[in-house]
Amino acid sequence: MNIQPFYDLDRLYLVRYNPPDDTVHFYNAGEEDMYKNYTGQFAPRLIEGAFTRYKREDVVYNINDLQFRTKPFEKIDKVDLLALGCSHTFGVGLPQEHIWHHQLADELEISHDAICNLGVPAMGPNYVRDVLTAYVASDMPRPKRIAILWPNMYRIELVLGNNNNNFCVFGDYELGYKDKGKSKAWKIWENNNPELWKARQQACEYHAVQCAGMMNSELVQITWTEELNDKFVFDTQYKHRARDLMHMDKKQHGEIAQMFIDRFGVSGSTAVSKTEGGGSIPPTGAKQRKRYKTGVTWM
Repeated sequence: MNIQPFYDLDRLYLVRYNPPDDTVHFYNAGEEDMYKNYTGQFAPRLIEGAFTRYKREDVVYNINDLQFRTKPFEKIDKVDLLALGCSHTFGVGLPQEHIWHHQLADELEISHDAICNLGVPAMGPNYVRDVLTAYVASDMPRPKRIAILWPNMYRIELVLGNNNNNFCVFGDYELGYKDKGKSKAWKIWENNNPELWKARQQACEYHAVQCAGMMNSELVQITWTEELNDKFVFDTQYKHRARDLMHMDKKQHGEIAQMFIDRFGVSGSTAVSKTEGGGSIPPTGAKQRKRYKTGVTWM
């Protein structure tokens, strides 16, 4: 099996974000106020009072040699669901079966063994696009369905020192390691560049449509937005989280899975607007056309 395009991709991105170590920034049930990270500081949480019921033994990362949370590529002979995205797709702090694509597979009656999870934590849309391109160029089995949870469009992979990652800040901020903590810089960029956001999203989604068409795969794609961040990650009313106290838990992933179920036609709906949490954004004045196998197209 030719999987060289994936090795070429790793060289292109130099040193990418590695899968999380379960000894760093991870809590066990009942230890939320005790755990400290390797610097001696209390590990981060995004909302006050966040807690987890997951224990260390609940979350096992089975990683292949290319650092994807899926089987070794050489052992994959059938893919009924190809999932791409960032940490929400990788499943940081969660058992494999709690991730949205596994819950989606259950609803679509797809065997877990036929899922290929190519989610990578902390990466942006450019990387997801290139992973999909590498898949098309490889000899991997052609997937029956493709589900993409695109990372937020403000993420752009830029080289910072010897690391390649999406520490992307615009507006009034200088770009550099010292600015990584200014997490709200996205707001300046998104507010000042709404058309650029839309252009990036449409370019990513169109690329995915072309790739899905070449592989004769059914495609559904949703874009992660700050609306989804507010609804799930920063929800102060529902405080149970994955083992890192930041990422979503099984219940929240189930809601993401339902969004995909709707768009795969199980419940009959098709597209979703940006304000609803991502998906295909039609150009101004666009009219909906026939829904083909690869999703919704616009004219």
